[in-house]
Amino acid sequence: FLTQFPKYFKNGFYVLGESYAGRYVPNIMNYIYKQDKAGAGTYINLKGFGIGNGLTDPYTQFQYYADMAYNSPQAKSSPLSYIPVSQRIYNEMTNAIPKCDQEIKQCNVGTTNDCDNAYSYCMGNEVSPVTNTGVNPYNLHIPCTYGNLCYNFTAEGIWL
Repeated sequence: FLTQFPKYFKNGFYVLGESYAGRYVPNIMNYIYKQDKAGAGTYINLKGFGIGNGLTDPYTQFQYYADMAYNSPQAKSSPLSYIPVSQRIYNEMTNAIPKCDQEIKQCNVGTTNDCDNAYSYCMGNEVSPVTNTGVNPYNLHIPCTYGNLCYNFTAEGIWL
Protein backbone atom coordinates (compact mmCIF):
# COMPACT_ATOMS: atom_id res chain seq x y z
CA PHE A 1 0.00 0.00 0.00
CA LEU A 2 2.79 2.41 0.90
CA THR A 3 4.64 1.89 -2.34
CA GLN A 4 1.51 1.94 -4.51
CA PHE A 5 0.00 5.06 -2.94
CA PRO A 6 2.91 7.21 -1.67
CA LYS A 7 0.84 10.42 -1.96
CA TYR A 8 -1.14 9.32 1.11
CA PHE A 9 1.96 9.25 3.29
CA LYS A 10 3.46 12.71 2.70
CA ASN A 11 2.34 13.85 6.16
CA GLY A 12 3.29 10.67 7.96
CA PHE A 13 1.38 7.68 9.22
CA TYR A 14 -1.06 7.69 12.13
CA VAL A 15 -2.63 4.65 13.77
CA LEU A 16 -6.15 5.32 15.03
CA GLY A 17 -8.71 3.16 16.75
CA GLU A 18 -11.78 3.19 18.93
CA SER A 19 -13.02 1.16 21.89
CA TYR A 20 -11.38 -2.30 21.99
CA ALA A 21 -8.76 -1.04 19.53
CA GLY A 22 -7.24 0.50 22.64
CA ARG A 23 -5.71 -2.95 23.09
CA TYR A 24 -4.32 -3.07 19.53
CA VAL A 25 -3.25 0.48 18.61
CA PRO A 26 -0.32 0.63 21.09
CA ASN A 27 0.91 -2.79 19.93
CA ILE A 28 0.69 -1.83 16.26
CA MET A 29 2.56 1.40 16.99
CA ASN A 30 5.26 -0.51 18.88
CA TYR A 31 5.64 -3.04 16.06
CA ILE A 32 6.00 -0.34 13.38
CA TYR A 33 8.44 1.61 15.57
CA LYS A 34 10.62 -1.47 16.16
CA GLN A 35 10.55 -2.44 12.47
CA ASP A 36 11.54 1.09 11.44
CA LYS A 37 14.31 1.20 14.04
CA ALA A 38 15.67 -2.18 12.86
CA GLY A 39 15.49 -1.10 9.21
CA ALA A 40 13.24 -4.05 8.43
CA GLY A 41 10.80 -3.81 5.53
CA THR A 42 9.41 -0.57 4.15
CA TYR A 43 10.06 2.45 6.34
CA ILE A 44 6.83 3.95 7.73
CA ASN A 45 7.02 7.60 8.79
CA LEU A 46 5.17 7.06 12.05
CA LYS A 47 3.78 10.32 13.44
CA GLY A 48 1.26 9.44 16.10
CA PHE A 49 -1.74 7.53 17.32
CA GLY A 50 -5.18 8.11 18.72
CA ILE A 51 -7.59 6.01 20.73
CA GLY A 52 -11.20 7.10 21.14
CA ASN A 53 -13.13 5.73 24.09
CA GLY A 54 -10.44 3.12 24.39
CA LEU A 55 -10.48 -0.11 26.33
CA THR A 56 -6.84 0.14 27.34
CA ASP A 57 -6.83 -1.38 30.82
CA PRO A 58 -9.77 -3.76 31.16
CA TYR A 59 -8.82 -4.82 34.70
CA THR A 60 -9.30 -1.26 35.90
CA GLN A 61 -12.03 -0.10 33.54
CA PHE A 62 -14.47 -2.95 34.11
CA GLN A 63 -13.98 -2.73 37.89
CA TYR A 64 -15.37 0.79 38.01
CA TYR A 65 -18.56 0.52 35.96
CA ALA A 66 -20.59 -0.37 39.06
CA ASP A 67 -19.27 2.61 41.02
CA MET A 68 -19.72 4.90 38.03
CA ALA A 69 -23.37 3.89 37.67
CA TYR A 70 -24.20 3.92 41.38
CA ASN A 71 -21.80 6.07 43.42
CA SER A 72 -20.32 8.65 41.05
CA PRO A 73 -21.30 12.31 41.35
CA GLN A 74 -22.68 12.17 37.80
CA ALA A 75 -24.92 9.20 38.67
CA LYS A 76 -26.11 10.77 41.92
CA SER A 77 -26.98 14.05 40.20
CA SER A 78 -28.60 12.50 37.13
CA PRO A 79 -32.10 13.80 36.40
CA LEU A 80 -33.02 10.37 35.01
CA SER A 81 -35.13 8.21 37.30
CA TYR A 82 -33.22 5.02 36.47
CA ILE A 83 -29.79 6.39 37.34
CA PRO A 84 -28.16 5.71 39.68
CA VAL A 85 -28.78 2.00 39.13
CA SER A 86 -30.53 0.13 41.93
CA GLN A 87 -28.68 -1.34 44.89
CA ARG A 88 -29.52 -4.82 43.53
CA ILE A 89 -27.96 -4.09 40.12
CA TYR A 90 -24.95 -2.44 41.77
CA ASN A 91 -24.43 -5.56 43.93
CA GLU A 92 -24.74 -7.87 40.92
CA MET A 93 -22.20 -5.80 39.01
CA THR A 94 -19.81 -5.71 41.96
CA ASN A 95 -20.16 -9.46 42.55
CA ALA A 96 -19.27 -10.14 38.90
CA ILE A 97 -15.95 -8.24 39.06
CA PRO A 98 -13.76 -11.15 40.32
CA LYS A 99 -14.94 -13.47 37.53
CA CYS A 100 -14.48 -10.67 35.01
CA ASP A 101 -10.89 -10.30 36.23
CA GLN A 102 -10.35 -14.07 35.94
CA GLU A 103 -11.71 -14.04 32.39
CA ILE A 104 -9.39 -11.16 31.44
CA LYS A 105 -6.44 -12.99 33.00
CA GLN A 106 -7.26 -16.09 30.93
CA CYS A 107 -7.53 -13.91 27.81
CA ASN A 108 -4.03 -12.56 28.43
CA VAL A 109 -2.54 -16.07 28.39
CA GLY A 110 -5.07 -17.97 26.33
CA THR A 111 -6.64 -17.96 22.91
CA THR A 112 -8.86 -15.66 20.89
CA ASN A 113 -11.81 -17.67 22.14
CA ASP A 114 -10.76 -16.89 25.73
CA CYS A 115 -10.69 -13.20 24.86
CA ASP A 116 -14.13 -13.41 23.27
CA ASN A 117 -15.40 -15.07 26.45
CA ALA A 118 -13.82 -12.39 28.64
CA TYR A 119 -15.25 -9.59 26.54
CA SER A 120 -18.73 -11.15 26.53
CA TYR A 121 -18.73 -11.84 30.27
CA CYS A 122 -17.38 -8.45 31.32
CA MET A 123 -19.53 -6.47 28.91
CA GLY A 124 -22.60 -8.48 29.89
CA ASN A 125 -22.08 -8.05 33.62
CA GLU A 126 -20.45 -4.64 33.90
CA VAL A 127 -21.54 -2.54 30.92
CA SER A 128 -24.91 -3.98 29.87
CA PRO A 129 -26.60 -3.37 33.24
CA VAL A 130 -25.92 0.33 32.68
CA THR A 131 -26.78 0.51 28.99
CA ASN A 132 -29.90 -1.64 29.50
CA THR A 133 -31.39 1.20 31.55
CA GLY A 134 -31.45 3.36 28.42
CA VAL A 135 -28.94 5.88 29.77
CA ASN A 136 -26.10 7.23 27.67
CA PRO A 137 -23.06 5.57 29.31
CA TYR A 138 -20.85 8.49 28.20
CA ASN A 139 -23.12 11.02 29.93
CA LEU A 140 -25.34 9.71 32.71
CA HIS A 141 -27.52 12.81 32.52
CA ILE A 142 -29.10 12.00 29.16
CA PRO A 143 -30.83 9.01 27.62
CA CYS A 144 -29.27 7.00 24.82
CA THR A 145 -31.38 8.01 21.82
CA TYR A 146 -29.35 6.90 18.79
CA GLY A 147 -28.57 3.19 18.78
CA ASN A 148 -25.76 1.48 20.67
CA LEU A 149 -23.34 4.41 20.55
CA CYS A 150 -26.00 6.90 21.70
CA TYR A 151 -25.10 9.67 19.25
CA ASN A 152 -26.36 10.52 15.79
CA PHE A 153 -23.56 9.79 13.32
CA THR A 154 -25.65 10.41 10.20
CA ALA A 155 -23.55 13.38 9.10
CA GLU A 156 -20.33 11.42 9.52
CA GLY A 157 -21.78 8.47 7.64
CA ILE A 158 -22.80 10.69 4.74
CA TRP A 159 -19.39 12.34 4.72
CA LEU A 160 -17.60 8.99 4.68
